Formats: sequence, C-alpha cells, structure tokens
Amino acid sequence: MSAETRNRRKKLRMLLERVVNILETTGKRYTILRFPSSYRERSIDLIAVGGDAADVIIRVKIGAGVSKDEAHDMLKASLALDSIPVVISDDPELYDNIIYEKSGVYVMNERTLENMYLKPTELIALYKKGELYLSVNREKLNEAMQRRLMSISELSYLTNISRRTVFKYKKEGGMVTVEKAEKLVSAVGEDVVESINFDIIAKDIQERMRELGSCLRKALSNPRLERRLREWGEVYDIRKSAPDYIVSGEEIQVVVDATPPSRNTLKDVVKKTVECVKLVDVVQREIKASVSVIASQENMSLVKDEISSYVNLNKVSIEKLE
Repeated sequence: MSAETRNRRKKLRMLLERVVNILETTGKRYTILRFPSSYRERSIDLIAVGGDAADVIIRVKIGAGVSKDEAHDMLKASLALDSIPVVISDDPELYDNIIYEKSGVYVMNERTLENMYLKPTELIALYKKGELYLSVNREKLNEAMQRRLMSISELSYLTNISRRTVFKYKKEGGMVTVEKAEKLVSAVGEDVVESINFDIIAKDIQERMRELGSCLRKALSNPRLERRLREWGEVYDIRKSAPDYIVSGEEIQVVVDATPPSRNTLKDVVKKTVECVKLVDVVQREIKASVSVIASQENMSLVKDEISSYVNLNKVSIEKLE
C-alpha cells in the first residue's frame, strides 16, 4: 500500500469519526454500512435517524464530487426511507456554512453539519443553480406585516418581488435568494429571514423528488423478481451499498438478491444481509421495516444455512422466488 493511499484512508477515517461524534452529540441513532468493502465503491456510509431534525443518508468523502451512481443510490434510498441525501467532505473549496446542491444531493463540510445541528444562531445558506438561498420564516413575516399594516401589494412594491411570490412566502415560507432576502429585511426586518435547516432541505427535496421519482425507478433485469418485489410496493434498486433493493410499501423491505444470475456471490449475500440487519435495527424505531433475502429453490437451503451462521434468522426473512 502506497503512502498516499494510507494517508487518504487515515483522512477518511478521521472525517468519519468527526461525523459520528456530531451525530452522537445530537442524539441521532445511526449505523455505519460497510459494504462494499472497497471504500471507493460505496455510495452510502451512514444512516442516521431520530431526534428533532430530519433523517439523513450520509456519504463521507475526501473530494466534493458526486458520481452519477452515488447520487442515484442516495436519492433512491432517500425516497424509500423519507430522508435527506448528504455528502460530507473535507474539500477545502467547500466554505463553512454553505450547503451545495450537486446532482440532487446536498454537499457540505463537517463544520457546516455541526453548525446545522448544534449552533442555531449560525447563518447557513444553500448554493444551487448559481444562487445563494436563505429561508423565509412564514410566522415572522406575517407578524411583521401585521405590525406595519402592510398588504401583499405594498410589500411586493417595496421589494420588487411579485405578489404571487410574496403570497407564497406568507402562506408557507420557503427559500429566498440572498438578493430578495436583503429586500425583505430592508422592508420588514431581519428576523423574517433565517438559516437553511434540515426541515427546509426536506421540503426542497420532496418537491424535486416528485419530478425525479419516475426517472429513478426503472425496470429490473429480472422480471420475475420485479413482479415479486412490486407486490410489496415501490421498488428502488441500489447498486453500490448493502441493500440490492429498498421497497417502500406498508412497511419498508430491505432486500438482498440471492437469485441466480444475481451479481452477488454467496459471500456477498451474507455480508449484505449483516449490514442490512444493522440498517433495519436503526430505522425500524421510526418506521416499520424488515430484511428479506430472495433466493431460488435450488440455493435456498444453502443461503439459509450460511446466513444463520452470522445473523439471527428471527431478523431475516428468507423468501423463495417462485
């Protein structure tokens, strides 16, 4: 192993430890997913749930770039688990207290993550599509307009923001560019504008997911398996993490594919199952979830015997693909 590789692994390990320390300080429940074993091939490192803020799916990286496979895995897992896809990087080009939207996921350094969770007075902005955004506090905006006896039309005139947009801010808040935020502050006071937080991001991603959902859900290569999984709900295939599929229905099914010609070896199936049980142990306190391993008639006994050596079978359902 080269000195460069050892240094990179050390930096990753230290960054992951800092992220874990932040999650523990906030009281988040989390698990670290260690599949695939090669770090470069993973798309998801942590699942963190519970507490006051939204649940998050985290990828920890040295660089701030996000590959297509990483982004798609994180987005699909976020859709299935109702969570936010977050990349934490120590890239020096990431500014403190700026969240960057890249390929649909949210990229930040660990100081920004810490401030979002632990320092509510810090002003944090979202950078997307070439603009910086803050958030409008709906309640504070309505209070300020009432104190000033200001109508929507008057505020629209003072700020050069359309009446339709002002009405939206009054009704539901939302994100506002820094330029418009400055105009609102000048017209009605600085307390109507606040930091971007995980609740705002959750709303942002929900709006985008309605558009992205159909693009992310594609037909599976195994029609029989697809028919079986669709009996349970919406199917999201995951390429570079422990689950092969996450199915969102009446309950969440985290699925490992052991059916030939699956790309998984028996060793992979066991490792994936172990990691999926860890995932479900964390999330099922928030949502109903379980682990299923889909096997064929020919290898079902072998798969069951091998998994039972590492996992309590009470936590796993071994399903036969008819």
